Amino acid sequence: MGAALAPALLAIPIGGPPTVHVNSGGALEHNPPSSADEYKCEICMTVVQRREDHAPGSECTGLEFYHETCAEILQSFIHWGDWVDTWLTQYGCHKVTPVGLAIAKPCPGHVVCSWITSPIDRQPFCPADQTYRTPNTAKKPPVEG
Repeated sequence: MGAALAPALLAIPIGGPPTVHVNSGGALEHNPPSSADEYKCEICMTVVQRREDHAPGSECTGLEFYHETCAEILQSFIHWGDWVDTWLTQYGCHKVTPVGLAIAKPCPGHVVCSWITSPIDRQPFCPADQTYRTPNTAKKPPVEG
């Protein structure tokens, strides 16, 4: 997953200064903190990768400019924790292929981020990927026996 993730990470201007633009009155203004919203998918995939790499506590390191968004994602992980662990470490997820369903283990970050929702606006962090079957999250994940 690391190789597939690298191009998306390059799109995040990590630690860079906020963009400055001119408003309709001609004054310069900085982008508000919510400007990170357009990067929610990439930030979420970064957090998923760090969680997958077993780096607890360092998920937001280097993402200081996107602190609010990263904190929002971590809050979502608390709510979706059992499922995220199931998708990343235990069972993976189902990928739709021409010959049927295949198991993708671990489940790709962009897919996990399309299934978990923000505790703030209840929207997923990434757009849906139709090549993966959306899990029925009404029940708890299966327990290994």
